[in-house]
Amino acid sequence: MKKVALTAIMTMCFIFSIFAQSGHEDSESIGVWIGMILIIAILTSPIWGTIWYFVKKRRDKKKSQELWQQIYARQAERKRESDAKGLERLTKVEELTEQKDKILEMKLAGLYHRTKKAHETARHLEVGSFLDLKRNPSNTFDEFAVKVFANDVHIGFIPEMYSEEVSTEIKNGKGYRAFVSKNDEGKIPYIDIKLFPYEPNNWLPARFH
Repeated sequence: MKKVALTAIMTMCFIFSIFAQSGHEDSESIGVWIGMILIIAILTSPIWGTIWYFVKKRRDKKKSQELWQQIYARQAERKRESDAKGLERLTKVEELTEQKDKILEMKLAGLYHRTKKAHETARHLEVGSFLDLKRNPSNTFDEFAVKVFANDVHIGFIPEMYSEEVSTEIKNGKGYRAFVSKNDEGKIPYIDIKLFPYEPNNWLPARFH
């Protein structure tokens, strides 16, 4: 508002100087013109205020957009760095795995039907994050169902086409080690998981952490 008032005063002074130079120098006419100028300044001040409001709003919007672009860029860079570290971990585990023909890759199933807490937990999983697998023989849809947990939160299932193989391996005491291999971090994210057959050599934490 200070800038608006200053603009109005400058407008008044400008108009006054024009009339002063035009020969209106006697006190009576000057007084009349000053009164008119004041009225014009008062009447036009809302217009100047409106113009200034929209100019400022547009400038603030541009600054806000630039700020959000910087934030998104930083987040994307952190995700790239995190994904690179996670993929490096998975590569090391794969290199240490002897039974490479038993390595499985798949999409996490059933996350859409899980709780909001599960969605939130899944969204923040990084590539390379470890997942727990637990058999669910009481499942009415699939007797070989295998639950997938992240940080003790049930986030989904092993897809049905792999469930019998994975469940049987777990039941026989062999089992798999599951990791997140991709996460699009959507509201309900699409998550790829990678399963490695359990072997002592590929499960020494010191070897890949």
